[in-house]
Amino acid sequence: MEDLKTKIIETVQKFKDKMDTFYSLMSVSDIDFIEKKYSVKLPESFKWFQKDFIFGGMAAEILGKIINPETHQEFNQIITYTDDYIERGLPKGLIVISHVDEFGYCLDTNRMDENNECPIVSWSNYDKDGIIDHHKNFYEFLLKEIDNAIDNNFFED
Repeated sequence: MEDLKTKIIETVQKFKDKMDTFYSLMSVSDIDFIEKKYSVKLPESFKWFQKDFIFGGMAAEILGKIINPETHQEFNQIITYTDDYIERGLPKGLIVISHVDEFGYCLDTNRMDENNECPIVSWSNYDKDGIIDHHKNFYEFLLKEIDNAIDNNFFED
């Protein structure tokens, strides 16, 4: 997993000047609040990203604590989207980390492994597919999103 983390850091450093900066790092208390609110344990990779390395402006953004550019107030998109999805039937233990129109990518905290990591799944209340596995952990998901942005020239001027 350290190889994935290193690759993420190196790639983001290369393109950091072309990324938006409307996200705010989460504090330990922000992370604790999410874990207590939903009675979950978040994976270490996701906590690292939110506490130490958050960035915005990707093709498919990872939800986080966002700063309203007009009011400079912060709000937590993870809580907003997860609460909304729960109202629509999101199963317990799934935490929304990316909203993609009709579905969301979620941390499946019900399946935490021995490395304190969990799979990334998709869920939608609009279809009958249920929970669909996509990645073994958040590092793999994030790296795929970054590679997708690069492949689609998202960082070109």
